[in-house]
Amino acid sequence: MLFLLLLALFLSGCTGQTSADPGIVTVALDQVPENLDPRIAQNATSQRIDELIFNSLVRKNERSEVVPDLALRWETPDPKTYVFHLRDDAKFHDGRPVTSRDVQFTFRTMLDGTVRTTKSGHPYNLIQSIEAPDPYTVVFKLKEVFSPFLWNLTLPVLGIIPDGSPTDFNRHPVGSGPFEFVHYILDDEVLLKRNENYFGDKAGVSMLRFKLIPEAIVRALELRKGTIDIALNVLTPDMVEVLKHDPGLKVMQAEGTSYQYLAFNLTDPVFRHQISVARSGEARVRGDPSEQLGARVECKNLSLRSGACAAIIEGSGPGESRVHVSDFDGRHRKVDGHRPSAGAERDWRNDGNPVQRVCHVLCRHYCG
Repeated sequence: MLFLLLLALFLSGCTGQTSADPGIVTVALDQVPENLDPRIAQNATSQRIDELIFNSLVRKNERSEVVPDLALRWETPDPKTYVFHLRDDAKFHDGRPVTSRDVQFTFRTMLDGTVRTTKSGHPYNLIQSIEAPDPYTVVFKLKEVFSPFLWNLTLPVLGIIPDGSPTDFNRHPVGSGPFEFVHYILDDEVLLKRNENYFGDKAGVSMLRFKLIPEAIVRALELRKGTIDIALNVLTPDMVEVLKHDPGLKVMQAEGTSYQYLAFNLTDPVFRHQISVARSGEARVRGDPSEQLGARVECKNLSLRSGACAAIIEGSGPGESRVHVSDFDGRHRKVDGHRPSAGAERDWRNDGNPVQRVCHVLCRHYCG
């Protein structure tokens, strides 16, 4: 997104643009912004737009170095203390000056539950206190040493919002960045206009429109037709290769920092047991099978080739119970040398208890 910010800052007067409206540069989106409140925003689209609306204490430059933004300088008197000295010429889009109280408000509301956000967790929950000794000085004290703290204060991770902002701030976000929010039409577009009072370099374009186009082929066609001007990382590689040969388009490539990841819910007991099985071939659940997590479950040294199997629990009391696995043809497989006793077999599909779901996971691991 840094590329788009630089492009917006240095394009001169929208010259050469092909959009139907000569006063607007149109950027294609592949997904909707989930939330434009920088305390909450998580998906890539939200953060890309927030980077144009807001400033943070520090930012990353094109070499991914941490450099000044709202804070002109900072020092660390000890490894758990960060002192930021704010610039005095930054103003929010509504004309209010940006002060240390705004920084305090941004982090306090994120950490005290005023807004529901995943950013209230690590690493921001390491903040012990935020002090504002004067309007342009902010002091962060951490509970423990955390060397990447500065990195986590940069955009698009987190932007500073005005003190006293309402709970529905995301409906009309007010920042101090190079562009001001105009409107957001759900599932259609986000429109921004240039901040004429920005403390930094003024944007070279007067307006930016972010247009939602869910289908990649339609984004490519709109680009060729000239109804959108920029498609940033929203086209498939084969489409990019084709568009390289279009004389009316310019394909720009550069190294980036994007990465793909899988996020796992580590609080889910079923998933924890699946990971346990995958790592060691053994899973355990302790408790009473009539309760939430059920009986103790053991599965060891299973060697099954059938692609269809079911887990069976033996026992229903608070003591130790064992899991057996069988093919759907009824042939039981031994687990730890034991076979299920008559009347004690329960197919995981007929019981909503999480223990049975754990057994399903085990079956999939050993039989799948």
